[in-house]
Amino acid sequence: FVQRLDSRSLGRPRVEEGIFMIRKPSFMRWEYRKPEEKLAVADGEHTWLYLPEEREVHKGRAADLQRSGAAALLLAGRLRLDRDFEARLSEGDSAGADPPSTGTQVLELRPLAPDTEFERVLLTVEIPGLSIRRLVLVDALGDRMSFDLSAIEENPDLSDDLFSFRPPPGVRVIETAPPQP
Repeated sequence: FVQRLDSRSLGRPRVEEGIFMIRKPSFMRWEYRKPEEKLAVADGEHTWLYLPEEREVHKGRAADLQRSGAAALLLAGRLRLDRDFEARLSEGDSAGADPPSTGTQVLELRPLAPDTEFERVLLTVEIPGLSIRRLVLVDALGDRMSFDLSAIEENPDLSDDLFSFRPPPGVRVIETAPPQP
């Protein structure tokens, strides 16, 4: 994957690359490799973000991700397009989304429930298989987070160990507070 954050507050895009693995419905692993290494794991009970350069781990509850991590839930298939969004076909977008390439289609999704994480999603899917190739989240300020997926291998045999995380000795573990209602 290539993850890109375009934010007015940052001034310039932040681009990160790595490998993403998922076992639906609750297990994910994001191995960031560039520009710096970090690891994000969702093990069904907890979320972990390991920042080796800072020697710290941020630990959260998977239940909190399910309330606020709509992008992850969309990739995991936990949100339903027919129930959770107003959807329309798009030819690209004024927010800078690329027009669809040959063999793909872009869906613009607007959440039906109020969501503080994003205002809309642009989802590029491959036709005919409907594999997600690109996911772009646009917030109310116009900031964009995009995920470009390539070299997709569907239904691989993934070891349970990939979705297990134990903080290395000597790192600081920071418990993430649950969101306030």
